[in-house]
Amino acid sequence: MIMKYLAYPLMLIFCSASLSFADTELWSMFTFQHPVKDGLKIAIIPELRFRNNASEWYYLRTYIGPQISLDKSWEAAVYLAPNLGKSGGSWTTSYLYYLDLIYKNGFFSNRARLEENLLSGVLVYRNSLQFKTGNWTLADELFYNFAKGFLDENRASISYSIGAFSLGYLLRMQKATAAADWVYTNVANLGLKVNF
Repeated sequence: MIMKYLAYPLMLIFCSASLSFADTELWSMFTFQHPVKDGLKIAIIPELRFRNNASEWYYLRTYIGPQISLDKSWEAAVYLAPNLGKSGGSWTTSYLYYLDLIYKNGFFSNRARLEENLLSGVLVYRNSLQFKTGNWTLADELFYNFAKGFLDENRASISYSIGAFSLGYLLRMQKATAAADWVYTNVANLGLKVNF
């Protein structure tokens, strides 16, 4: 039964060698968590991205907010995320709001996320499925853009963790219109998670 859930992201990742890629990027995410009391943490999560074969820094988003354990299987989080992005040679600032509800059960987790851009009002629903075995994580995340009215992004990934560090590969697929072809991007992922 588990193989039917793993088949789609595995197929996307292993078939990616035959795809034509728009770019290769490097993404890094650093998670800093501070326990406030039992079941409550405050998190600061800066995310940096580099494009043009990982040579040009173009993106910084910093998630800030509480992470709450509701019980042994359910978690919630609320983040405000200032975002700095480079487009056409100039930098712009935006602010995003996130509401996460996460279900975890052994090797499986499912995160439902609502993301709203506070300046443009664009609302996106994101659903991330993860399967973990040992140090390996296999994941797939879908993005439904309510303003566009269709799934405009998908991310399939595989990663390996050692202690606080993780290294992975992500296949990013995006489309500008419902009828457009997918645009593929190779992404190398680096991660660090620290409690302080």
